[in-house]
Amino acid sequence: MAKFWVRARAVDMLGRQQIAGIPTALHELFKNAHDAYARRVEVDYFRADRQLILRDDGDGMSRLDFEQKWLTLGTDSKVDANRVDETTLKVGPRGLKTRKVLGEKGIGRLAVAAIGPLVLVLTRCDPKASQVDEITVALVHWGLFEIPGIDLGEIDIPILSLPGGTLPGRDVIESLVTQVATSINKLVPIQYRKRLTDALQAMSEVDPIGMADWLSNSAARDGRSDLSLRRDGHGTHFVIAPVDPILNADIDVTGYAGSSPFQRLLLGFGNTLAEDNVEFSAEFRDHREDGVVEELIGKKSFFSLEEFESVDHHFEGRFDELGNFAGTIQLYRGEKQPYALSWPQSGGRQTDCGPFRLRLGYLMGLADESRLPRDEHGIMYAKLQRFGGLYIYRDGIRVLPYGNSDYDFLNIEQRRTLKATDWFFSYRRMLGWIDITHGENGALVEKAGREGFRENKAYRQFRDILENFFKQLAIDYFRPTSDLGEDFRLERQRRVEDAERLKQREASSRERKKKFAVILDRHLDAIERGEPAEKANKLKVELDERLGFLDAVDPDVAATRLLDIEAEFLAKLQALESGMALVRPRGIALARSMEAAWKAYDQAMTNIRTTVFEPVRTHLVQTVANFRIARGLGVERQKRAREALEREKSESLSEVRRLRREAEQAMVRVEQAVRGIMRDEVNKFQRYIEELLVELGRMNLDRLDDMEAYNRQRELERAIAERLNQGRLLLEGMRDQLSGVASAMAERNDLDETAAALERRAIELQDRLDLYTDLAQAGSAIGIVGHEFANVADGVRKSVRRLKPWADGTPALKDIYNDLVSYFDELDSYLALFAPLSRRRYRKKTSVTGAFIEKYLLEALASRMHESGINLEVTESFRTKSLEGFLSTILGATLNIVDNALYWASLGIGEDKRIILDADDVGWLFSNTGPGISLRMAERIFEFGISTKPGGRGMGLAISRDALQKIGFDLELLNPGTQNHPIFRIGPNADMTEENEK
Repeated sequence: MAKFWVRARAVDMLGRQQIAGIPTALHELFKNAHDAYARRVEVDYFRADRQLILRDDGDGMSRLDFEQKWLTLGTDSKVDANRVDETTLKVGPRGLKTRKVLGEKGIGRLAVAAIGPLVLVLTRCDPKASQVDEITVALVHWGLFEIPGIDLGEIDIPILSLPGGTLPGRDVIESLVTQVATSINKLVPIQYRKRLTDALQAMSEVDPIGMADWLSNSAARDGRSDLSLRRDGHGTHFVIAPVDPILNADIDVTGYAGSSPFQRLLLGFGNTLAEDNVEFSAEFRDHREDGVVEELIGKKSFFSLEEFESVDHHFEGRFDELGNFAGTIQLYRGEKQPYALSWPQSGGRQTDCGPFRLRLGYLMGLADESRLPRDEHGIMYAKLQRFGGLYIYRDGIRVLPYGNSDYDFLNIEQRRTLKATDWFFSYRRMLGWIDITHGENGALVEKAGREGFRENKAYRQFRDILENFFKQLAIDYFRPTSDLGEDFRLERQRRVEDAERLKQREASSRERKKKFAVILDRHLDAIERGEPAEKANKLKVELDERLGFLDAVDPDVAATRLLDIEAEFLAKLQALESGMALVRPRGIALARSMEAAWKAYDQAMTNIRTTVFEPVRTHLVQTVANFRIARGLGVERQKRAREALEREKSESLSEVRRLRREAEQAMVRVEQAVRGIMRDEVNKFQRYIEELLVELGRMNLDRLDDMEAYNRQRELERAIAERLNQGRLLLEGMRDQLSGVASAMAERNDLDETAAALERRAIELQDRLDLYTDLAQAGSAIGIVGHEFANVADGVRKSVRRLKPWADGTPALKDIYNDLVSYFDELDSYLALFAPLSRRRYRKKTSVTGAFIEKYLLEALASRMHESGINLEVTESFRTKSLEGFLSTILGATLNIVDNALYWASLGIGEDKRIILDADDVGWLFSNTGPGISLRMAERIFEFGISTKPGGRGMGLAISRDALQKIGFDLELLNPGTQNHPIFRIGPNADMTEENEK
């Protein structure tokens, strides 16, 4: 009898030649890790060494498993595995949920050959669940399976076992390489040997121990758990070398919208967007020659559930065994509406493809039509262009290549190119997935090359059901004439109109803001240089000089000239003050930086009026009065005062009349515009109705059957109703606007200022939301770190105590023990400083004294002060000053202020480097001898993310002020200006209440 004989080339044809490329090969290996109940599979690709390391933490294999399963083609261990009664298996290994087996052919492992010619396999069973604890090490040269004339049974795979947790060293690898080289020389014709032996050189340089150490350290730096096979580690590791250079091209070559084919195929391997997703993650890190490590595949690279929920529209439901859909649609994230759709081709027969679920999110293409803010829309749009699409997941694991933005298996883009207004959907703006299972959708069979489903009847039904769904959904909701789409059209139109209004407002105010910013900067620069005081004082000198000339003048003439000189210099002073006065533009909201600059200017001008202009004005009047008394000159003040007031009256009335004329002209323009729009709208509506009547006359409904005639009539009625609705919206909007203007005028309200106030409030709320988000993340991280640090410190403390008996009996160990105790005590003292900052423990109001704050600051910062040569000066007023508040908040704020002061005081000139703690009637004062804070930065230093310190994060003062304001306190800078050493004050704020804290 004859028998089949198997050549070694069969392995190459079943493996490498069946795989579309390296991304598909990795996808197969990810599936194997999934089937082995791994929680994680990680790939590290080192370009310079042309080595790829794939590691998982799955079940692993014993040597017997490796020989009888991994080295056996077409194993039957997974055949019918998914038909096992699910009631018999409640949980999988290590408490994981049971998983459906993804590989049943027993050839997926051969995909490794597509990545590189040699693979070093390291595998270990879970030592807690296996009776045999060993690491199995094997080396496979796939090149042997490409050589013609070799029988499969002739190839020997070198394999050995090491004690559990023991990795092979270089000597072990060299031994395996030598055995493979021997097989090459024995089996391979001489013309093929060089290619195979050259590849061996790359594997001989592999060092599993050094590699494991490096990867463990890298994981520790990144905060990841290690996947090492040492200690209690388990799973399967592949070291592949030399990697096919095509992998570099797969990664680097970008396609549509900057996405690489590599990422498009491997991102979203597990459905991280589903609530019941599999406990499995896949990662790929690209270690480039320049030292940069880029995470190409991972949780951060794919879409998050928050991103999915943020898009505009959502569709969710189930297609039953007849292909009929029942579910909900949610337009613009509004109320969910039920939606049902039948599949016309069902005919009451069950489909071969089986039932499946769909969940889809969709983003509007134009930012003006979307609910997302413009910046977020741009980011989401770009990400969808790269990775958006309709993914297919079988039992939670992705089926390739569905979901790729360049694989539109439902021809959505093709229909859209015919007429975008009719077909609406774009494949590259959708993010969604279809859930299928082995049990319900077994007839959907993947191709041998793992690139999509076979084109059988089940797949054709599956695709036709989905195409019908998207076609009918567009017809029902998203066409201009869709019966169910009125809410969508109105909402989209409202958003477009709102966006247009905002654009117009922004355009009109942009130039005003720009001009105001230039003038504001000029005024602030002048104040910083001290120009107002310098020019005002110069007037005093000039006045003295002018009065000196009157000494020799006749008294009657001198009396008249004296009044002229007084009026002249007062006018000069008024002109100087008016020249420095700046009016805030009406009806626009300023940016944060400009708002802070305006506040700084306003405060500075208030101070200048009080300390410069008024004293100089008083000086001028008093100097003239003294001169008049000394010379005995008379003065007609009543007459001169009346003349001055008459001039002021005339100028004021002229200004009021000019403004009235301009207002009346504006009113006429408004009336003309309103009447024109109303007249134009009525004429257009009449013409539209006449055109419809003409169209009706051409139809001749008498020739049609009853239903067709009725449908034509209904189309015309709907057209009239829709046109009427457009006119109603326009005219009602005009009516409401004019009524609002009339009411505002009657109540003396300013609509522009109201709009600007709302805009400022929106900016403020957005800034505060950003701040709270950052604070929440920072606070959460600090809380976790603090908790873990306390646990670690407690463990170290106990370990040091257990070490004491050995230290007492071992002189050489005694010194080491004493050093450990000393260093740990210092570390423990720092840890104790965090205790008063705990909000949970210290949320009772208490009387906090300056003496307590001084003690706390010295404990926390004394060493740094000493190293920087900075002296801490504390007045008795500070020590005795006490305030009623929350200890944790007050200590946190003072620590931030003094920590900042340490840096700036160190920049002081000469030996004068001090931090001074003082108090006034309101609260505590914190000053330092460092440089002053400019006027324009006086308020900005309290904004989150704003810092003038090199490398500063801009968090301390922002967090401190916000926290203090919540408990009824305030943090303020008392003396802005580059010429002043800064003084900060913490004290009660009468305008704040503790209600915000509750």
